Amino acid sequence: MSQPVALRRTSIDAAIVAGLLLLVPFRLMLVGLTIPRTLILLACYGAIGGLSMAATKKVTVHVHLGPLTAVAIGAAAVGAASLWAGPAPARSLDAIAVVLGIAAAISEEALFRGLLFQRLERFGAMAAVVIGALVFALVHVPLYGTAAFSVDFAAGLLLGWQRWATGGWGASATTHAVANVLAVLR
Repeated sequence: MSQPVALRRTSIDAAIVAGLLLLVPFRLMLVGLTIPRTLILLACYGAIGGLSMAATKKVTVHVHLGPLTAVAIGAAAVGAASLWAGPAPARSLDAIAVVLGIAAAISEEALFRGLLFQRLERFGAMAAVVIGALVFALVHVPLYGTAAFSVDFAAGLLLGWQRWATGGWGASATTHAVANVLAVLR
């Protein structure tokens, strides 16, 4: 059963997005993304963030599920998906890659499930989840190519569902961070 919760939205989401997105180019250099592709990705992030800044300051959300339950479901889904994933590309494990992967997850969730989701909610929760997942998948095309689009779209749906179910982006950030760490470790 959902419970209404009044939240005060401040510029904290925007500050997190801006601060952590400064780390994205370093993460992209670690995976070997070229400068033009990195600039395209950053321009997409900037456009999404800029368009989302006009979000309402005070909203009422309905919490359908506790964050720990949502994180457990998300981590189980990510773990199951990693079992079916193909072989990992050869790369050296680096603590910096893990830290940057976590930072990227937090910044992307603040952007996609924080600012963008809030902006899209006026069209309904389903629209916010699906459109957010679509934008999430499209933005990742320069990084992973079109072959990963369906995986990124499915991940966006899971993360969007977590955002809707919990009323905040913390659970989706945690799940996204787990996915990024698993990607580095596998």
